[in-house]
Amino acid sequence: MKNLTVRLPQNYEVGAVQCSDGAWGPMGRGSHDDVVVPISCAPGATPTTVWHTHPDGIAEPSTADMENARSAGIRRVCVTVPATGETNCRNT
Repeated sequence: MKNLTVRLPQNYEVGAVQCSDGAWGPMGRGSHDDVVVPISCAPGATPTTVWHTHPDGIAEPSTADMENARSAGIRRVCVTVPATGETNCRNT
């Protein structure tokens, strides 16, 4: 995880969806406190997890994170703090 976190931006959020075929969709880039994650999977695959960073240091999905994922039919949300690599996932 340390190698991954070194490459994660510290001053804005990034995120992507993981699909049922195991592939990752395109990366979205946002501001310090918001990111629009493109929901895109290969034909026949569906989004299963949305992952994004929280540069503010809180490695927990927010209420809005959970509600947005739930409304998109995504059943899992994961958040990583870039500075520490701490990641937590929650089912919607």
